[in-house]
Amino acid sequence: MSVNPQKNRTGLNRVWHAFGYSLSGLKAAWYEKAFRQEAVASVLLIPAAFFVSHTWLEAALLIGSVVLVLVVELLNTGIE
Repeated sequence: MSVNPQKNRTGLNRVWHAFGYSLSGLKAAWYEKAFRQEAVASVLLIPAAFFVSHTWLEAALLIGSVVLVLVVELLNTGIE
C-alpha cells in the first residue's frame, strides 16, 4: 500500500497533478505579504534588467537574482 497517491501516477497524469499542487502552493504563497511585494517588484525589475544591461549575461544575472529572491521567499513560506 502506497502512502502517497502521487507515486502511483505516471506520464501526463502525474505532470497534471504536480502542476495543480504547484499552483496551490503559489496561491498559498500569494497570501504572504513579503511574497506579494517581491512578485510585484519583479514585474518591474525583470523588464528593467533589459534596459540597464549591456550584454545578455548581465541581463541573465540581474533576472536570475530576482528569481532567486522569489525562490527563497517561496522556500521560507513553505517552512513557515
